[in-house]
Amino acid sequence: MSPQTREAQPSGGDGLLFSIAASVVAIVSFEAVFLAYPSWWLLVLVLLSAILATCGIVFVLLRTIDGDTRIGLPQSRVKETAPVAPRSSAQPIRPAARAAAGHH
Repeated sequence: MSPQTREAQPSGGDGLLFSIAASVVAIVSFEAVFLAYPSWWLLVLVLLSAILATCGIVFVLLRTIDGDTRIGLPQSRVKETAPVAPRSSAQPIRPAARAAAGHH
């Protein structure tokens, strides 16, 4: 048999499902508290938390679509650049002088 190599797959989809499930549990918990103790300020709190949870899920969804991860781009996709030394602006860059066509 030939040896098979397996590459680690990013778990962005699993993280997305976890984020959605955690948001649903949190919102349902807030709604249960609101049903037990109804008041206007608790209604505002429940609605604001639902809006924030929706914004959080949209952010996580966009990150998962872009980089297949919930937090940031994986290290393999991040490109490192070497530092560039600053140039002195005293001497402008000019093209090299060329001989005119037809002249020796």
